[in-house]
Amino acid sequence: MRAPFNVLTSPPTTEPMTELFSRTTPLRRLAVPLVAIALAGLLQACAAAVATGGATAVSAAADERGIGGVVSDADIRAGIARRYFERQVDELYRPVHIQVNQGRVLLTGRVATRTWKSEAVSIARGVPGVTQVMDEIRVVGEGNLGDYARDTWLTTKVRAALLADEAVNSFNYNIEVSGAVVYLIGLAASDAEHARAVEIARGISGVKRVVSYVEVKHPGAGA
Repeated sequence: MRAPFNVLTSPPTTEPMTELFSRTTPLRRLAVPLVAIALAGLLQACAAAVATGGATAVSAAADERGIGGVVSDADIRAGIARRYFERQVDELYRPVHIQVNQGRVLLTGRVATRTWKSEAVSIARGVPGVTQVMDEIRVVGEGNLGDYARDTWLTTKVRAALLADEAVNSFNYNIEVSGAVVYLIGLAASDAEHARAVEIARGISGVKRVVSYVEVKHPGAGA
């Protein structure tokens, strides 16, 4: 009788499984470290996300506004920024800086015309949750790159100085610098803390003046 058709194109191996395992060992040796590297990268990314979220939660908890207040202000800021972006990217979204504390909005930066300045204020006032708008926007045309670098550096110096001072809870203050003028907005724990924060900002070399829109949670305390 004719033998049945064999679908195998090569004879089946009779090699013991131990030898097959040994023969694939180089691939396994290569795969193991690759998998380990991938897992390490994944774990590192997860750890970074947890750390970032943790830092945000810690700063919000340390803020006198509390976590709910911080989140609410963040929503307001995002709402203003979104409307600026939708209205005019180059004239509003990029040049106008936004800080929000307890629904109070501080606008700084530089715009090309008084029309854009007025529109920036009008848009901010129309966002739900806004209780007050402090307009510190300057009309000076295009900003000088050197001025921008200086203001950024001053912001960093003021923030670092507040963070380093034990008498001040730096989480209570938002900082903007425009034209070497320091603008503070926030909710201080006491009059003494507020006074100290202003004093620190004034003492930074290069600062022309300090404008404070800070409110005090417990007026008269810590005097």
